[in-house]
Amino acid sequence: ILAKGKSKEIEYIIEVLESKSLLSLLDQSPSILALGKSKEIESIIDVLESKSLLFLLNQCPYILAKGKAVIIRENLDLLCKQDADLTILQYMPALIIQKGIVKEIFSLQDKHKHDEKFWQLAKIYMQLTTHYNKIVDSQEIQTLLDNLHITKDEFLGNVASVSNETYLTLDIHNLKDTLQQKGELYIGDNTSIPVEILETQAIFIQSLAQEIAQHLKKQYSQYNYDDIYDFVLNLTIEKGGKTFINYLEQKSITRLIFRYCVVCFNNQVHSVTTSYDKIKNYKKYSVANFNDQDLPIYPFLELEEQELLNYISSCLSAGIADYLSMTMEYFKISKKELETKLSVIKEKMTQDPSLKHKLSLNKA
Repeated sequence: ILAKGKSKEIEYIIEVLESKSLLSLLDQSPSILALGKSKEIESIIDVLESKSLLFLLNQCPYILAKGKAVIIRENLDLLCKQDADLTILQYMPALIIQKGIVKEIFSLQDKHKHDEKFWQLAKIYMQLTTHYNKIVDSQEIQTLLDNLHITKDEFLGNVASVSNETYLTLDIHNLKDTLQQKGELYIGDNTSIPVEILETQAIFIQSLAQEIAQHLKKQYSQYNYDDIYDFVLNLTIEKGGKTFINYLEQKSITRLIFRYCVVCFNNQVHSVTTSYDKIKNYKKYSVANFNDQDLPIYPFLELEEQELLNYISSCLSAGIADYLSMTMEYFKISKKELETKLSVIKEKMTQDPSLKHKLSLNKA
């Protein structure tokens, strides 16, 4: 704030926020005072108020620091024109500050379907049109296929499947069987197992959890079997719904749940066993040397964004697994604000011509 802010502008920003009872946003995002402009902030608030979306600022106050009212208005107008569900923005508030993003989302049929970004935006499209994180019937799926100009196999492989490349063809076949027999699929992120499935599959779920726990116990003999079993059972029930809804064969369910639980447990163990000394002494690594020649400098990034990248690089170099928490603590920002900042940085980096060239060489 002292480096980039201007006293009069800070006064005006405080007045604007105070008049709208939004002064508490500074606790979550003090960078508003350094990066925001009072007139712009006032305009952004007016735009969000007109759409009854002022609550988005509580989830992502960074909108006031880096947002532009004209871009936000353009995105919201396009969303309204497409009859999008604006309440979904509470899960992706930073979307509205990105120039041209909504137009891109609703014109995906012109994009390359083999580009990973296509499928990321396709999932956002499904969320905005209320076709995500829910059970979708055959007719709704066909509508999505028509609107996105994709085939059923492309949709099932990139959106509905929870497997990797090795079993992708088999999974697409299984998903087609489910769609034919049940006439519906769950489309979205991992979810809990529905009660009706729990009631009919209780014995199978318990047996599967025991099998996975026994496997993990052999790998990690230092852990208590009951603790492992509880972890696996809870994880299966809380996150295995997508698999149990979309796959009919127990063989496929076993394979997918087994892999998911093992990966999650391995990650959990790695997190728990991270060296305490490195965590305790993280500050000796935490103040990044911004003149360090080993750290790349990106001219298209703002100073705060460059410092954020340098800090994270320092944590990673120190072997700190919980670097995101450390970053939030060091910069005094919330998880949502950090995610927004990293999203903005990533977008800038992907648009830089020199980085695009390097990425294309690496892929080649």
